Amino acid sequence: MTAAIIFEFPLGWLAAIPLSGALALALWKHNQRGIQKSQIMSLIFLRAVTFLFLAFLAARPVWITKIPPSAVARSVALLLDRSESMAL
Repeated sequence: MTAAIIFEFPLGWLAAIPLSGALALALWKHNQRGIQKSQIMSLIFLRAVTFLFLAFLAARPVWITKIPPSAVARSVALLLDRSESMAL
């Protein structure tokens, strides 16, 4: 059994480009205000995780599982009715 994630709209990942620009702007603004580096990095990290999750959802992921056919030969039962009612 193989499983994979494919994206129905892979261009949705392009939503991450303006979002990363917004993160860079937020980093610059927080840096100008004199906020501690650890606080800035934790805020930027949380926002980046959220933005990546939104870009992931915008790409419309689909989980596909392929089940290979089994190697065991399958038997087929054949039923014949030779009664008079079926012969008509």
